[in-house]
Amino acid sequence: MIKSGFYLTFFNTLAAVLGLVRNIIVARFISVEDFGIASTFAMAMALIDMSANIGINRLIVQSKDGHSEDFQATLQGFQVARGFFGGALILALAHPLANLFHTPQAAWAYQFMALMPIVKGFAHLDMNRFQRERKFLPQVVSETGAQALSTLLALALGYWLRDYRAMLFALLGQNLVYLVVSQVFAERNYRLGWNGEQIRKAAKFGWPLLLNGFLMFSIFHGDRLVIGNHLGVGVLGWYSVAFMLTLMPAGIIAKVLDTMCLPLLARHQSDPEKFKEIAGATLEAGCLIGVAMAVGFALLGGPVVHVLFGAKHADALIVLVILAVMQAVRIAKTGPSIVAIARHETTNPMIANVVRALFVPVALITLNLGYGITSVVYVAITGEVMALLVSFWLLISKLDMDSGYLARLSLASALVLSVTIAYEMLHPAQAFAIKSWFGILIVLATIIYVSQLPYLMKFGRQYLEARKSKTV
Repeated sequence: MIKSGFYLTFFNTLAAVLGLVRNIIVARFISVEDFGIASTFAMAMALIDMSANIGINRLIVQSKDGHSEDFQATLQGFQVARGFFGGALILALAHPLANLFHTPQAAWAYQFMALMPIVKGFAHLDMNRFQRERKFLPQVVSETGAQALSTLLALALGYWLRDYRAMLFALLGQNLVYLVVSQVFAERNYRLGWNGEQIRKAAKFGWPLLLNGFLMFSIFHGDRLVIGNHLGVGVLGWYSVAFMLTLMPAGIIAKVLDTMCLPLLARHQSDPEKFKEIAGATLEAGCLIGVAMAVGFALLGGPVVHVLFGAKHADALIVLVILAVMQAVRIAKTGPSIVAIARHETTNPMIANVVRALFVPVALITLNLGYGITSVVYVAITGEVMALLVSFWLLISKLDMDSGYLARLSLASALVLSVTIAYEMLHPAQAFAIKSWFGILIVLATIIYVSQLPYLMKFGRQYLEARKSKTV
């Protein structure tokens, strides 16, 4: 488990870093306003991806029929249909999206994006099926290769075009490369099928994930939609810099935890004690990495923004640390979602995200009342905390998880994040706590926190003992 975790973390980090480098390159070449427009492309793609998401990639890993060629062909057929549906959807929404952000000149760009879901729909599902045998190389090479070419395209196009078109064409290149590499690495011949019974089975598994997809869109992008519509793409540009920097580690750990822990949990469903250990480690890993990320941005976030994006995006420091705290809670929420899905409780993430989505209108209200952009983030933090608590409560009620353990884990995480928020309140827009006594306090709180994670500490001891026995 630990070896696979390092392996996956490396390649997923590499892919995420390449994506971040691509965005940095584009941000350096274009204006803050154009970067705001470019950031709306990610929102449009997210809407497409979530519009027909029934968890195909998870189902082929988790289902007992996952090895069946007919079952895979059916899922690939559905994926193609989903791609064409997404293309039609983005065509229909092109002008409304342009009007929403007050950028009618970009309507053609949203129409052009209709090609992307169609291209992505023809990707080979062998990339996901391989995970059943814990073969992760094809998946990570496909994603990393796609990001690498997209980054190179961004460099050339950013230098040449000097506007938001650089991001648009780089994203298309990323989808094309993933399609090609997924077909090259596949073992089975690519085949499309359509079996009504299997589609119904997939729909039963995935309808909560489909609804959850729309909820996730409102959660990940609802606040940015509100900001772009009310404050303009200029503000959205520097806000997206902070959002992007904090989202990258959140995306990495969510993918690593899902890819690494879901097969392990599914494999040990009949062994309650082992399942409990892996579930505990999954929950603690999500909380720990979320906390570490927030602490890292509080200690060093200011210099990172200036070095990577330059002075024109310095306003991002206004929200950087509190956005990191929000993403930390979101990462923590990944753990209970994975544990629940491993036990076929796919409603857990859906219900938790319903709670979170209820806070998006609250963010809109705070802006209309004149409370400013930081109020939007504090509302988002509150929503994420409530959603996490609901997700933990569902684990207790439906999967008989230890309520005392989850309460201690929640309280310990909250204490460290509270210290981080206290620093931001006392030193607003000064994401460089390492220069002050507050930085020492934050680091000490984090060290104490790590010692209070029993399952991760147990896995750590087992790993060290195994290494020691090999050297004796």
